[in-house]
Amino acid sequence: DLEQTPLGLVRGGGVFCRPDHPLARRKQISTRDLLAFPIAISGIDRVLERTQRSLLNLGADEPLILRLVCDNIYVLQRVVATTDALLITLQSAMTELVATGTLVELPVQSADDFPEYGEVAVMTVRGRSLSPAASHLIGQLRGYF
Repeated sequence: DLEQTPLGLVRGGGVFCRPDHPLARRKQISTRDLLAFPIAISGIDRVLERTQRSLLNLGADEPLILRLVCDNIYVLQRVVATTDALLITLQSAMTELVATGTLVELPVQSADDFPEYGEVAVMTVRGRSLSPAASHLIGQLRGYF
């Protein structure tokens, strides 16, 4: 009984790591190069899984091995900044850390498999009223997009 309310579009995804990661110095990276390192993502659903499988050139019968799945982007960013893990996420979630040099985006050969834009939406329980704080947050997010 969930209801989805679209809020807007954000720039597509990429693969990110710390600046001194072994892959960060390379000019071009194959998808098989990525599989040598732990993969972290912010969530998994059928659409994301298809995109991730395509990015990694994995067939439907090959396992998608994820080392860390976490809905908290700050936890993921911290883990990737301090380990050899690679983060597959939206570019817009990484803008500040890339700008400060904390993380870098990898030049992955199949990065064209990422959609150029992704949709952001709020999920709410159908038939339930929102708290004043939730209503305020949704209003702020609508102003952001």
